[in-house]
Amino acid sequence: MKYIYLFNKQSLASASGVGTYINQIKEIILGMNDVKLNIVNYNLGVNEFSVIHEGVVSVYNFPVNGDITLFSKERKQMRNLWYILFSYIKINETDKLIFHFNYYPDTHLVPFVKEKFPFAKTLFTIHYSDWGLLLEGNTSYFRRIIQSTPPSERKDEQNIYNLYKRDKEVFAKVDHIISLCRYTQSILEEEYRINADKISLIPNGLKDERIILTDQERKRIRKEWNIAEDEKVILFVGRLEKLKGLDELISAFKVLHQTEPNIRLLVVGDGIASTYILQAKKHTSKISFLGRLSKEELFGLYQIADVGVLPSKNEQCSYVAIEMMMFDIPLVLSSTSGLKEMCDHAEIVEIVEKEESVYLSPEKLSKAIKKQLENPIRETRRDYEEKYTLEIMSHNMYNLYNSLFTK
Repeated sequence: MKYIYLFNKQSLASASGVGTYINQIKEIILGMNDVKLNIVNYNLGVNEFSVIHEGVVSVYNFPVNGDITLFSKERKQMRNLWYILFSYIKINETDKLIFHFNYYPDTHLVPFVKEKFPFAKTLFTIHYSDWGLLLEGNTSYFRRIIQSTPPSERKDEQNIYNLYKRDKEVFAKVDHIISLCRYTQSILEEEYRINADKISLIPNGLKDERIILTDQERKRIRKEWNIAEDEKVILFVGRLEKLKGLDELISAFKVLHQTEPNIRLLVVGDGIASTYILQAKKHTSKISFLGRLSKEELFGLYQIADVGVLPSKNEQCSYVAIEMMMFDIPLVLSSTSGLKEMCDHAEIVEIVEKEESVYLSPEKLSKAIKKQLENPIRETRRDYEEKYTLEIMSHNMYNLYNSLFTK
């Protein structure tokens, strides 16, 4: 028998991109023969540990275990988790195991796994980098920090260097790494000196759920959201935070609105909206903050969007971009990290890496949006079909799992 242990930490990430990824991986594994799936959920808001068995799937739910913000406490938490989980692992000598990790704290388990099951394989998917979040994807600044001789004495730069060293340890101890984009793959090979044979490039994939609505149905959706029939809809989907570039988008919208009054910006996502509402003053009738929407509501907005804008400062392989491509929405993307390589038919706005910051020009962003509104490139569906379907991801993951099982 073959066993896969898939790890999921309850967090903001699990409520969005990483959570979507784990759901996709679950569906892929369930389609494999002779494989038993074990999902390990931890940091859950529950009072006690529980195990739920559902056919070939077992779900292990671990509650929050105190303050785990410090690296040493993360290690202690994972050690405690292992003592419980290990007692449930009943295998024969011929059985094969893969432990698929998705968060950096997960990898504290590698020594415990190897001690008890030397033949087991450990797999780690890189969904994000902590240094990328802290530096807003400023790769040149990151390289200067890690290559500095002697190391910097500044605390913020020391923190980045320590994260780099931690990452090197993580990447060295796992058996295999999944990179979601070519950008991350190149960082792994060039800056972390990871052998290319240890890395698999497998972008995210999504099941095709596009349903083409009639003109009448689109008019109904517009009416529900109080959008005039002749208004051009600009759509942003993501958390309301600096890293997603929403402040630059609002500034770009204000520039564009001076010459294009018949436009509407829809902002979908949770977070603290007060700062952005203040920034949007005098334009609040044209900028709508819709909060977090249901899948059905969001897919309805995809049907009426004239252009989708993702001005993020740091991304690996955006599910929002994939969804928008699925619906063939003309796109404007920033040139950050993995985002710039996702769509061959998008308008790309360059992010400028300054010495210790990054800059995205609202003026250039507004021009790119205007270009898509006037001459939309409705070719993004082709990118989805060629690179980001669930079938493509399933094929690649199936091959990787089987190669690890046979090693």
